[in-house]
Formats: sequence, structure tokens, C-alpha cells
Amino acid sequence: MVVVIADGAVLLCLNNRDEWELRGGWPELGDHSLADTVTRELREETGLTVVHADIDLIDFELFSPVAGTLVALVCYRVTVSPGSIAELRGSDEHVELRFFSADALPPHLPAVYRRFINAAVR
Repeated sequence: MVVVIADGAVLLCLNNRDEWELRGGWPELGDHSLADTVTRELREETGLTVVHADIDLIDFELFSPVAGTLVALVCYRVTVSPGSIAELRGSDEHVELRFFSADALPPHLPAVYRRFINAAVR
């Protein structure tokens, strides 16, 4: 789970359940650390390239995205330059990617993500 910040705005992804969410993903065998997972997921799902030194741990929480499931969320913050937004591209996992002001977040955003965003922009 990553709060991506560019020029004070936060990147959110619209999923096929019509909910906005933070970018995230599962570790894969080639990942040697959670920072590896963050950099790989961002590159694969958004086209953004970040380095480990730019990744900060923000918070963690148990979360049930769909009834009957429970996942552990570990949230990081990455600040990217406004120029890197040109790299932004979507994937088949999301309907839309968009930057929002932290004080004007969209509806249909789970409370735990709002909490992570608030912690990341402080």
C-alpha cells in the first residue's frame, strides 16, 4: 500500500467495485524486501519509477476489503516530482488513476485509506 504524493496531491486508483484505493500489491518471489515490492508494484501498475531511499513507512492495519477476507496492510509514502506524472499509466487492475488534493478526497474511499493519507501528508 503506497500513498504517492506529487505536488501536494495524492494518487488514487478506481477499482472495478467503484471504490477509490491506494496502489498496492503482494510480494513476489523476486522481491527481497517490502521496498522492492513497493517499487515493482508502482512500476507495473502506474509506470512510476521510485528508489528505495524515497520510500517511508507510514502505518499498518488489518483490513477486510471484501466480506470474509482479511489482509494486513502496510502503508508507505513516496513523494514524486510533478514531472514524473508524465510517466503515469494505468493497468488492467484499475478503471482510472487520478491525483486528488488530500483535503478533497473522493467518496467511496475506505476509512483506513483516508487515515493512511492523513498520516502521509502531515
